[in-house]
Amino acid sequence: MVANQYYDEVASKFARDIETGPRNEFRLQVMYPSVMQAIGDIRDQSALDLACGTGVYARFLRQRGAARVTGVDISAGMIDVAQSYESARPLGITYLVHDVAELPTLGAFDVAVAATLFNFADSRQMLKRMYERIRANLRPGGRLVALMQNAQFDPGATVIGQFGMHQRDHSPEDGSTVLVDLGDPPQTVTTWSWHSATHEQVAEQAGFTRLQWHPHISVAEPEHPDYAAFKKYLDNPHMVILSAEAA
Repeated sequence: MVANQYYDEVASKFARDIETGPRNEFRLQVMYPSVMQAIGDIRDQSALDLACGTGVYARFLRQRGAARVTGVDISAGMIDVAQSYESARPLGITYLVHDVAELPTLGAFDVAVAATLFNFADSRQMLKRMYERIRANLRPGGRLVALMQNAQFDPGATVIGQFGMHQRDHSPEDGSTVLVDLGDPPQTVTTWSWHSATHEQVAEQAGFTRLQWHPHISVAEPEHPDYAAFKKYLDNPHMVILSAEAA
């Protein structure tokens, strides 16, 4: 299934899934803290949340002091849900429907966050185009923080299944497809996995420098029932985090 079609159809259910269940606990204890640590101090900065979905990172950024936040997603359904959160509890976040590969220049932002965006680049050309359009929306010295498929992920030694996440056909080849089962009942969404060297080369070609890969962390206390599983995940994460600076 095409990703934006899937997300348009299940946007409200996806939002509920984020807030409840084992996948939510994994995000709260591992994924969100890892990405936010890579972002660092966001106070008084402008931020662009790309592939923002229902606006989770956009809200995190605003709540942590970002002066201005804009969320962008290709799925109108996801943007509708994000906007409903904004209407219920206004934070001053702007949400827009755009394909990042064709993103117009919305401004010169201090920070861009791209959580799982690059998973939907089905060719190296599209991947490069995404990086280029992100660079066009950052000021010189602005930072990109991206969360993406880990090409070195070992699906045979993972704990992600117990958190409601399932990946199939994960190949070590560059640009290979990864089938992700989402929802209940599950529907399969096709994503793509690119080697870290490919991301580095394409990012530099698009005008980024000072690339850095960041480790995941777990903020779970030892008494948390999934403490051991979270720690095991850190040795074999299915996603990796990259930061880069706009030249």
